[in-house]
Amino acid sequence: MKRPGALLELYRRLSPTIAMLVPFLAKYSVKLQKATDGIASQRKQIAADSQSLHNCIWFHAASVGEYEQARPVIAELKRTESRPVVVTHFSSSGYEFAQNNPAGDKHYYLPLDTPTNMKQLVELLNPSVLVFAKYDCWPNLILEAEAAAVPVLLISGTLPETAARLNKISLPMMRDIFNRFSEIGVCSQNDADRFTKIMGVTAKVTVTGDTRAEQVLKRFNDSADGPTVEILKNFGKQTLVLGSSWQPAYDLWFPVFPKLLSNNPELKIIIVPHEPTAEQIDYLVQHLDIKLNIPVTTLSEFKNDGIGKQITVVDSIGLLAEIYHCATIAYVGGGFTTGVHSTLEPAANKIPVLFGPKIENAEEAGEMVDSGGGFILDKGNIFEIVHDLLNDDQKRNQSGKAAYSVLDSRTGSVSKSVTMIKSYLA
Repeated sequence: MKRPGALLELYRRLSPTIAMLVPFLAKYSVKLQKATDGIASQRKQIAADSQSLHNCIWFHAASVGEYEQARPVIAELKRTESRPVVVTHFSSSGYEFAQNNPAGDKHYYLPLDTPTNMKQLVELLNPSVLVFAKYDCWPNLILEAEAAAVPVLLISGTLPETAARLNKISLPMMRDIFNRFSEIGVCSQNDADRFTKIMGVTAKVTVTGDTRAEQVLKRFNDSADGPTVEILKNFGKQTLVLGSSWQPAYDLWFPVFPKLLSNNPELKIIIVPHEPTAEQIDYLVQHLDIKLNIPVTTLSEFKNDGIGKQITVVDSIGLLAEIYHCATIAYVGGGFTTGVHSTLEPAANKIPVLFGPKIENAEEAGEMVDSGGGFILDKGNIFEIVHDLLNDDQKRNQSGKAAYSVLDSRTGSVSKSVTMIKSYLA
């Protein structure tokens, strides 16, 4: 194993102390408490399973997004490889999602990143290769895999211009970490250039593409005949969908809803909150009904009188793929806070995609803007852009095709990622 640099060695020495603080911090976070409880409950199970998992292909997918990127790659490997596949997760949401949508032979919480924990886990699993999805790369795990001569790979890697990994403080340590990878598979040439030219990584960097594209297309196509599509397909001749929406989206859209609906009589609106809690649903219904005087229903109540309403609020999770089938135009949330959510999902329906200005985390959103398939909204332009798209069929269709072309250009990444992984299997 190459000797760690000063910052990586400091992290390695401090990590056991940091890990000791986690149980205290977990008292203030339901998700972190679930993860720490899961780690504790699985220690004996991992040891018991370990003999049957030797020579496995080990994926680490921190949360739901990373797991979704890994799933199609895992599926293809399981189709062509006989060795077991183990998947570890950091977040409780990722682990719970995987329990309902398993891809690997075994799914576990990843223990806290200390040298002792990771050395023990690498020895127990004795993997043939360790594959990270996107960017959640734990330093002690990488060091212990390197010490055990286990090839370490990255698939669907991203490195946005604004990534914290590129700031002056963290960059030397991140360079040290990524130089221990056998190969780094990234989404785009821009990502590759930032790894090599800005971060200064000397490990092999390959453009393998973004595996989300094929997963998005598969999920969209599989959902075409879903029950939610059947419920909402006749809701409106023109339908605006607000997907993965947060409060900043409502601050943007609510002032313009009355004018949009008045000027576009055939328009209906579907709001899909990112977190459809009872409180959130109640707030939306009350605000739209009482303050804006817009007829509104929830999806669970749609069968009663939904057709006669102008807005439907979705009060359950996991339905976006079906709902996008019913959309004429889609807005994707997150672009006013932490960063825009998946713009590829609505693009699968060949419709224009709208979002806020914070798109640095999603290169595909920028490509959609450049191609005319995506539109950045603000309070000054929102009515003009939406009204124009609703009333200009040619422009709307061309924009939808442009958005789809960004998704289509990313297909083929699963095959490239699988080929890369197989080249390191002993």
